[in-house]
Amino acid sequence: MFDCGCPGVNLAESPCHPGWCLAAKGLAISRHDLVRTRLANFLKTAHPTAVVTIEPTNVPREGAGPVLEHRPDIRFTLEGVTRFLDVAIVDPAARLHLDYAAAPSATTPGGAAVHEEAIKRQLYANTQFADSLIPFVLESTGRLGQSARDFLEAFGNATPPSRRSALLTDISSILALKLGEMSSLLRNRLRGVRRRPP
Repeated sequence: MFDCGCPGVNLAESPCHPGWCLAAKGLAISRHDLVRTRLANFLKTAHPTAVVTIEPTNVPREGAGPVLEHRPDIRFTLEGVTRFLDVAIVDPAARLHLDYAAAPSATTPGGAAVHEEAIKRQLYANTQFADSLIPFVLESTGRLGQSARDFLEAFGNATPPSRRSALLTDISSILALKLGEMSSLLRNRLRGVRRRPP
């Protein structure tokens, strides 16, 4: 039996999948957390009087209990008004978004981000976060979702354009690095594995 390190996965029968591969999932969480931290630091610098709080990752660590309630990644309070940012990184080639792309509203570039924003809003509907939620969605290609663009335009103007540009460059490099690592990981795990004939 070929083993990729994931419980119950036999690479001779089926390929390891980033959705359940523990190592690939760990890289995805690391990428998400890096982007979340960079964004929070940018907001602290742009608005020194704001209160910026990073919430713990919603994914339980080994041995921890299940997550009982999803929470946004960043709490951003400025001049008495609180907004909650939930960071998501999506791959436009993921089956979830390819299926959605059949809808006319998603045939334009950024369709995966549009879809993920809708998923986020649905996830937080009827919660204390619903009215103040900002889905901060990035596609793995580096494209920002509309809500993320609107937020940066509204709250990034306190910083010079060079600093806003530096944030986006930094985020793009994080996405590229971790995406490459995840792709390399899966390629290495599948190297030499042959599917059985039907």
